[in-house]
Amino acid sequence: MKTKSFPSLNADLSLLGYGLMRLPEKDGKIDFEQAHKLTDKAIENGVNYFDTAYMYHNGESELFLNDVIKRHGRSSFYIADKLPLWDCNDKEYIDKTIEEQFRRLDVDYIDFYLLHGMGKDNWEKALKYDAIPTLEKLKKDGRIGRIGFSFHDNKQVLESMMQYEKWDFAYIQFNYFDYKRQKANELYQVLEKHNIPMVAMEPVRGGLLANPPRGFGDEFKKQYPDRSVASWALRYSGSFTNTCNVLSGMSNMEQVEDNLNIFNNFKPLNTEELALVKSVRNKIFDVDQIPCTNCAYCKSCPLDIDIQRCFGVYNEYKIMGNEDWYNGQKKEIKESGRGPEKCTACGMCVAKCPQKIEIPSRIKELIAE
Repeated sequence: MKTKSFPSLNADLSLLGYGLMRLPEKDGKIDFEQAHKLTDKAIENGVNYFDTAYMYHNGESELFLNDVIKRHGRSSFYIADKLPLWDCNDKEYIDKTIEEQFRRLDVDYIDFYLLHGMGKDNWEKALKYDAIPTLEKLKKDGRIGRIGFSFHDNKQVLESMMQYEKWDFAYIQFNYFDYKRQKANELYQVLEKHNIPMVAMEPVRGGLLANPPRGFGDEFKKQYPDRSVASWALRYSGSFTNTCNVLSGMSNMEQVEDNLNIFNNFKPLNTEELALVKSVRNKIFDVDQIPCTNCAYCKSCPLDIDIQRCFGVYNEYKIMGNEDWYNGQKKEIKESGRGPEKCTACGMCVAKCPQKIEIPSRIKELIAE
């Protein structure tokens, strides 16, 4: 397994990390038996970075990671967890949430701890409710090892965060699509300038780059028929010098085995391969899709609208153009009682969306089509 080391981390991280946000489910819960097969395989092949968060799988992700720790031993890998601030209204919330995370994980220390989903509003909350001093004390007490954040905003907000704290590491959404679409290149440059190692989130952009629209991925297969289309995206994110980890949310054994093959035999993209990636990227830009990565942050819709499915159906239609299928899917969603016609534009989903999608207006497009 390819590893990376940075002075600020004092750790050799496997370049491939396991994101525990999209684990296999059964009856709406994590399928522990199937999920353990995936994480066992990853650990046996050198993956030593496992990422979870307070809200993943409605809190069950942390409990699953607890199970993985008991199964393999606390020293077998590094764990990363995150503090959500979007529902925070006082400092007590921060203290209670952190202690609950320690209880769920059943550990004495967390190797990498992050402020979750930083942007202008959440960063202001972090400052208002003394999140940084809280984390610094936990670090001093030996309960957390390194302090970082995951980020979803612009260069100016990121620069403002650099002035406040000497961060150990940071997560940004980094893939060949968002390098230009969401100006991830600018965020990467800020982190590099401040010598902050980057963990690449969403390397295949919620599956978009594992199965690009309109068969654009066929261009990759022509070049290397025996390699997956996803491998191009994963290698892209891992090819940058300041990348310390590429975080992949593997959901099945096929994905695990493919990812392991990529990073056990890792080779950065060469000049010719980069040119092909850019060509495919430009073609994807021309397809009018809703930029949803299926992260599920919008699941807390108070009217229980199935936003993820609505966007997934819409994007599939834009790619494939099958109108009969699209109308059938719209009918199913409406009959389920979770359709877009229920939306009152309350805005709760917009505040939580890492992609900054104007969900109320875009979800209405399913009715208009």
